[in-house]
Amino acid sequence: MEQEVASTTTMVNMPKPGSSSSSSKVSPLPSSRFRRVCVFCGSSTGRKSSYQHAAVQLGQQLVERGIDLVYGGGSVGLMGLVSRAVHNGGGHVIGVVPKAVLPCELIGETPGELKAVSGMHQRKAEMARSADAFVALPGGYGTLEELLEVITWAQLGIHDKPVRVPFPTTLSLKIISFFFLTTEFAGGVAERERGPDGLSPKLSGN
Repeated sequence: MEQEVASTTTMVNMPKPGSSSSSSKVSPLPSSRFRRVCVFCGSSTGRKSSYQHAAVQLGQQLVERGIDLVYGGGSVGLMGLVSRAVHNGGGHVIGVVPKAVLPCELIGETPGELKAVSGMHQRKAEMARSADAFVALPGGYGTLEELLEVITWAQLGIHDKPVRVPFPTTLSLKIISFFFLTTEFAGGVAERERGPDGLSPKLSGN
């Protein structure tokens, strides 16, 4: 994988689920020095409407900040919601899909540019190569595995791109707790400071 590293520390901030953006005028978000952000999320919508709201809101914020979306290429679930929010807002969407899962994750029209790759490993490598930062929304085992891999790559020095989990589910908090346990176990070899929220590792680049 190419080791292209972004030097910026601007971060994509998620609004709290349930907050209203239509009841009053909101000042436009400042533009970001990020060109592309990779979003990991589920190919289903999940059990809570707040997950769907978060996906749409994130897509809208990417558009407002002039950031392209890189994602897993699915047209269903949270992947479909975030990609359509970016595409419908005039943003550029890059979907990366392994050929083996095309029938499962692509139902109907897929917005934006679609890159078909040979397998799951190539998908992750291409998304990581194309993006300047990573955001993880709720998802299943695939989302979890993608998130942990980019964190591991950061620990190994393969990249120093920001990694952010802006939607604190019970599972993500357990993952973060496990992250700090493994950091302590490793004797500080991969030590990271806590982020401004006191929970996420300072892989978030804030």
